[in-house]
Amino acid sequence: MVQKGLRSAFCARARVLISIVIIGLAFSAAASDFSAEIARLHSRDAQEKSKAIQTLIAAGPKAVAAIVGSSQGTLGREAAARILQKMGPKAIPSLLELLDDEKLRIAAGGFLFQLIGPESLHLTPKLIDCVRKKPGVKHYCGQALVKMMRPTAAAQIERLIAALKDKDQDLRIYAAAALGQIGPNASAAIPALTASLSDSQPAVRASAAGALAKMGAKAKPALPALKQAAAAANPELKRQIEEAIEQING
Repeated sequence: MVQKGLRSAFCARARVLISIVIIGLAFSAAASDFSAEIARLHSRDAQEKSKAIQTLIAAGPKAVAAIVGSSQGTLGREAAARILQKMGPKAIPSLLELLDDEKLRIAAGGFLFQLIGPESLHLTPKLIDCVRKKPGVKHYCGQALVKMMRPTAAAQIERLIAALKDKDQDLRIYAAAALGQIGPNASAAIPALTASLSDSQPAVRASAAGALAKMGAKAKPALPALKQAAAAANPELKRQIEEAIEQING
């Protein structure tokens, strides 16, 4: 009975090991396929090179890691960026996933900021979470968050207002800047931005003042708080707040 049990355990373990080997071989094969395409990008044959580019674009998210990895070596950043750009918004979620990869996260963060646009507004919660939880790449995520905002991003306003109260200083800065990018359409955020003029961090106060400035005349209710903030500010922050007051007054 003991021998039978040992044999069963051995067989089960063997099956697991075989599965791991098969998965590993499949992964290696896929990686080498992309490596071959990337190598063909250096071909002197224009048709061969074009074919390789189209194959990588067609592979979509599956090829993103290989492209980002190669951008640090043989492929080069500019060529990688062109391929990822042609891949379009479908590359963005994969770039976000690569922010957890120790070797690729910096390159992925750079591409994320470079390529993100309003088509990715639905990823706002993930970018907010990234700023909050991933210190090594938080600024890529924060800058991407601001960059993709548009006046049409009304669905993101409540999330950004909530982020103004986050304990992370950088998230508060980026949330205010993002609301500024939405502009007058984010007038519902004016009370929260006005409250941010009393934030303990000067950079947050500056970001809030800049956001209010972009809301124009709609931000006139914030003028008393802006004047009060200017009176207590250091010279550089005072200059920024006074500029915001001028823009609001028109």
